[in-house]
Amino acid sequence: MLQLTGEYVIQILETIETHLPTLDPPLYGRFIRDNQEYFQTTQARMISYWDCHYRHLYKLPFGHVGFRALAKLREFSESS
Repeated sequence: MLQLTGEYVIQILETIETHLPTLDPPLYGRFIRDNQEYFQTTQARMISYWDCHYRHLYKLPFGHVGFRALAKLREFSESS
């Protein structure tokens, strides 16, 4: 699931955001903490796709679902 947050298809990101409440925060939080470089690369990909394809639609980053989904995943890593 985490890998898919780095994709450009907005419908994938919307599906991920919808299902975030069903995830196990301690499990994902531990994975993200243990794999910081991977998480940062995935985040950079999402930001790059937003910049190329969606910036004109979502001027503010948190208007775009990818930023919201990754912020929630980052919360998992900070709270668990």
